[in-house]
Formats: sequence, C-alpha cells, structure tokens
Amino acid sequence: MTVKIEGLDAIFKKLDSLGKPEVFKRPMRLSAERVQDRIAKYPAEGPGNRPGGYSWYVRGYGTRTRTGRGYNTSEALGKSWTIKYSNGHRRAEIGNDTSYGKYVQDKDEQARWHKGRWHTIQDVVKKETSAIIGFFKAAYDAAVK
Repeated sequence: MTVKIEGLDAIFKKLDSLGKPEVFKRPMRLSAERVQDRIAKYPAEGPGNRPGGYSWYVRGYGTRTRTGRGYNTSEALGKSWTIKYSNGHRRAEIGNDTSYGKYVQDKDEQARWHKGRWHTIQDVVKKETSAIIGFFKAAYDAAVK
C-alpha cells in the first residue's frame, strides 16, 4: 500500500529554493514511526492470537516447527514491522516480511478469523492520516516563517 500526499513535490521545490531541503525529515520519521507503532500492536488474546500458548497449524501459514505443546508458527509479527527511508528521508516504506503477515494485517488478504480483531495497515494509515498531515504542515509553516 502506498500513501502519497498530493502537492509535496511543489512544496519540496519551494523548500529546496529556500535552502531548507531537510525540513520534512523529522515529520517523515514521526509519521513512519507512528504508523509502525500502531500496526505493531497485538489485539487482546483470543483464538487467533495466543502469544506463548498453543499455535495451531493452518496449512500454508508459518514455519510449522513442532514444539512440545503444538505447532509454533510465530515469526514475531509485531516485531517484524520495519521502516526503510530513501530519497533523503523524503520517502518512508513500512513493511513486514513474515510469511503470514498479509493474512493477518492486510485488508485485502486478511483471513476471516482475523477480521475485526487485528488492525490492518490500510485502517491504521487511514486513521493516522490527519496526524501525519499535521506533522508536515507544522514543519512547513515553521520553515517558511
């Protein structure tokens, strides 16, 4: 999923012309960390989420390693959310490389037993959009004073 704030290219040009190309570095970091923090939170324990307890094998998901109490399929979903910055911190990519992550936290791929319990990346971004825009607006306003 890509989130693009329209109009930033023109704003970047203006900031570059003012000699302030680093203005959006902090709001980009704040925005990415905010989304990462929200998406990495686990829901309350229930049948589809039992950290440290039984993890039932579902064909096609997880690593299928056998433990004394059942099949352990955890790849630490919450801890696997990462941020990668590029283009001088003008772009941030939030991702998760677990084999089953999309079946838990992607709105289009989410398994039915996770729906309504696990946050999806799309829902988190939608909920946090106004805060993200606020970070960028405040930085811009301070830079052009």
